[in-house]
Amino acid sequence: MGHTRAALAGFLMGAAGMFAVMYSTQAILPELSRDFGVSAAQAGLTVSLVILVLAAGAWVWGPLSDRWGRKSTLVLASALVAVPTPASALAPTFGILLACRAAQGLCMPGLLTVGAPYVVEVFGPRLGGRAMGLYITALVSGGIVGR
Repeated sequence: MGHTRAALAGFLMGAAGMFAVMYSTQAILPELSRDFGVSAAQAGLTVSLVILVLAAGAWVWGPLSDRWGRKSTLVLASALVAVPTPASALAPTFGILLACRAAQGLCMPGLLTVGAPYVVEVFGPRLGGRAMGLYITALVSGGIVGR
């Protein structure tokens, strides 16, 4: 199907990056608490809010990918998540940081929910199992690196 190793590597790096972003604030919760003058529990919202919104967003992105196609949805979600990601690093207030993290969580299901069926569709039965294994490995690796 003309799929190159570079395309697969890019897809897997994107998957790993998404999970790394999801947990990226976990290691710096004490600094966030101190810098923004919030409690440790409030700082923890920077992780839990992403996960909560991600779960809700899956209900939107799954049907959207059925309508628009998997690749188009993946590209859209990738472009959209690129906006709140650097914005969260520059957030001047805790409220803006949470809004940016929520926006990230809303965009991520466009990668996570759509990624698995995309792998199956693109790589088919011959390479699908191996590709899915690589995809899951990328997600787990991203989660480890992000923490």
